[in-house]
Amino acid sequence: MVGVAPGQIVFPAICGRENHRKRSRANQPEKLISLTVVAEEDIELMAEFGGVALQRGRLARLIEEAYAQDAILDTPRLCILFPQTHRGIRAILQSFWQQGVLLPAAGMKKENRRQNLRGRWLLTVT
Repeated sequence: MVGVAPGQIVFPAICGRENHRKRSRANQPEKLISLTVVAEEDIELMAEFGGVALQRGRLARLIEEAYAQDAILDTPRLCILFPQTHRGIRAILQSFWQQGVLLPAAGMKKENRRQNLRGRWLLTVT
């Protein structure tokens, strides 16, 4: 069982970082992971940059948490966690990908998988 701390939930994700194929949920190996739905950095983002930055930062953090646990999330799972449509989630992800930031999600193109994780991207930009 996955450990759960305050502000975290146990959530099903697609097992394996490299499991990017688009296919039915019934045919995907799953595992339970721990996701931090509410974090201290959310308050700071909201106070300093507003709601849009909060939502984008949260999305990035949850995807990275799943990736660190050898799992990835797909758009239907992300739509459960965020009040966004498939199109809205994809637009946010594409804006990160266009900046060279990898936020791995199931079904993404191979060229997008060759990007940098958000932490490495911040180090190269600053």
